Order: sequence, then structure tokens, then C-alpha cells
Amino acid sequence: LFVIFGSLLGITKIDEFLYEVGKGAGQVMTGGPGVTAVVASSMVGMVTGSAVGNVTITGAFTIPLMKKVGYKPEYAGAIEATASTGGQLVPPIMGASAFLMASFLGIPYVDIMLAAIIPAILYYYCVGLGVQLIAMKGNIRVKAEPLNKKLIVKRFPLFVIPVAVLVILLFNRYTPMYAAFWAIVVTLIFSFVWSLIIGEKPYSLNDLMNCITKGAISGAYIGIALACVGIIAQTLITTALGNKIISLVELLSGGDLLATLVFTMIMSIILGMGCPTAAAYAFVAILVIPILTRLGIMDLSAHFFAFYFAIISALTPPVAMAAMAGAGIAKGKYITTAIESFKLAISGFIIPYLIIFNPVLILRPNSLVWGLISLFSIILGLSALTMFVYGYFISKLSILERFIMLLSCIGFLGYSFIGNYLMFGLGIIAFIIVFISQKNLSLSQT
Repeated sequence: LFVIFGSLLGITKIDEFLYEVGKGAGQVMTGGPGVTAVVASSMVGMVTGSAVGNVTITGAFTIPLMKKVGYKPEYAGAIEATASTGGQLVPPIMGASAFLMASFLGIPYVDIMLAAIIPAILYYYCVGLGVQLIAMKGNIRVKAEPLNKKLIVKRFPLFVIPVAVLVILLFNRYTPMYAAFWAIVVTLIFSFVWSLIIGEKPYSLNDLMNCITKGAISGAYIGIALACVGIIAQTLITTALGNKIISLVELLSGGDLLATLVFTMIMSIILGMGCPTAAAYAFVAILVIPILTRLGIMDLSAHFFAFYFAIISALTPPVAMAAMAGAGIAKGKYITTAIESFKLAISGFIIPYLIIFNPVLILRPNSLVWGLISLFSIILGLSALTMFVYGYFISKLSILERFIMLLSCIGFLGYSFIGNYLMFGLGIIAFIIVFISQKNLSLSQT
């Protein structure tokens, strides 16, 4: 039902609204169409639940725009792929995979939705920052596109009201299927009535049937993939191969938590390559999560760890399906696009570890003060990491500045992992040194 709900974007023309909202964000920030792609793709991906499908939907108009203003094809494809993939991490809908998590954990979906808020914000903050740095580094100057405010006003209710109905029902502890059903009903009725009110032609029966058909086909792909996962899962249980894999990981890691997390990350990425997200998550939930819970990791944290890497596998070379779709539309080199996607999504490889070591990210802080300082430290740490990766801050970073920025990243994230204030001090001092150096260089050039 959630896949069908996402397919109804076609008849409600919400994609036009999301594109205009993205343009508004692009006018404010340096990245222009790059920022448009990040905003629009995150909102569309939240509903569609398919990284590759999202790239083809939004990439058709965002990628040509990015190339037109000066983004290299590989950058344009990577930005769209990274933004589209992350849409499945964004509440309240999170594609279809998060509903599986609620089922596995036996908890209300609203708990999953709330726990996902901070990690999703951090992911898109870093992606947006990366786009800004790419634009600044490439000296991309974008003229503000005219914003169709009338269209935003017309389409705004069509997006907000169905999603509001969905969220309200979920917060009131109704089942996801019940909430999805009524969200679909509200979408169909309200869209038809609203079209008459604003003087537009309502959707036809043929349009409706086409959208439902597309949704059913997409749902069938997920269903078939999950059925295959079920066969594999039963095989692992019957042959005890699953327990042997768990024992092998424990043997290789020697019981060390960090080593175990690295091994399970690699397993999650490999198992998720080329799979639909729901199937990838179901697969890693069966194989990977028991390894983590046996080490005493909280169930919710373990599931989010596996969930993130199952999704990020769509951006991980050599089988980066979302990057492949982006490269195809942008007519860029696949492997270069995949590498740029990996770099842009670097925060997505750090956030799962932070979820394990710092429960503040899923709204379960040990202490309010430490939680708030941790969030501040995480934001600066991920910012420093993104600046180190792209070698740019206010201006291009020298080799020494880049090294100091890496130290800042290690300090901030180190504090977030172990709570050592000396690490936090290292992060602050290193960040200030680079900032002063960059500021002085900027003033001398002007």
C-alpha cells in the first residue's frame, strides 16, 4: 500500500511542487540546481522507497539542470544518486523498509519514525554541505531561477494533507496498513475535489489505473525479492549456516565490538548490493543483527546499523545501482560517478557507528547535557570530514590545512564515540586554526 501511495504522485502532480520547493532552496544556497536535487529527491524518495526509481523520476529534470550550470556529468549523477538513496532514511514514510523494521522489532512504527529524525537530518546536512563545496570548488555561479509561487500554493495542500493524515494515524498507534489505506483514500478524494476548486482538469480513470498499475508492479518486485529472501533465510536456518556465519564473524573479530561492526558493515553492504532496499534490509536483518545483539547492543540500534548499510549499498562501488542510474542519465563515467557518490554519502558510513556508540542519535541519551554537546560535536565532526574529503572550506585547503581538518574531525567524532573532553578540545582547536587561516587568506585575496 505504501508503494501504491508513492505511485499516486503521478496523478496529484506533487512532483511539480517538490521541484519548485527545491528551486527555492537552490536560490538561497550556492549549489543552485544541486541543492534543488537534494531537496526534491529527499522528499520524493521518502515516498517512493526506491533509490533507482527515485533517480529516474527526479533525475530526469535535476541532472540536465545541474549540467547546464556547470556541474560535471559525474558530479550531477552522484548528487542525484546520493540524494535519492537517502530519501528512504527520511521520516515519516521512509519508503517501505522501515515498516519491516517495526515488524522485526515488534514495536509501533512511530517509534522507528522518531528515532530516524536526527540521523536523517545529519545525512542530508552533510550531503547539502558537500554540494555547496563542489559548487564553490568548481566556481559554479548560478543565476536564480524564477520561482512559480502560484504552483507551490496550488500543490502544497496535495502534499501536506495526505502526509499529515498518514502521520496523525501513525502517531495514534494505528497500523501502518490502516494509515496507508486512509492516506490513499484522502489523496484520491482530495486531489479530485481540489482540482475542481482551483479550476484544473481532475485526473481521469485511465490516469488512476496507470498509477495503481505502476504501484502494483513495484510492489510485486519487492514481494518477489522478499519471497526469495524468505527461501534463503529458511535455508540458513535449516542448514544452521546462519549460526556458522555468526560464529565465523565472532571468531574473526575476537569478540571486539569495533571489529565486529566493521565485519557486519562489510556483510551488510555486500548482501545489499543490487537488491531492492526492502529485500536488502530483510536479508541483513536475518544474518547481521543477531551478531550485534549477542554483543549486548540495543535491538533498535542494531537494526538501524544494518538498515543504513543496506540502503547505502546502492551507492557503494563496485555495484552502486543508484550511481549507475545517475551516470546513465548524466551520460557520465559509471565508476567515477560511483566514487563521487561514495564521497558525497560519506556521512552515511559514519552515522550508523554513531548510532551504536551514542544513543542520543535515536533519542535515547544517557544524559541531556552530554547528548546536546554530542550533537554539536557530531555536526562539527561530520562537517570537518566533508571539508577534508573535498579539500575546501572558505577556499581551497592546503595540504597542512587538510591534515588539521582531519584532526578536527577525529577530535569531534572521537568525543562523540567515547565522551573524552580532550578529544572535543582537539576538535575545537584544530577547527579554529583552519578557520582563522582560511579567513586570513580570504581577506588577503580581497
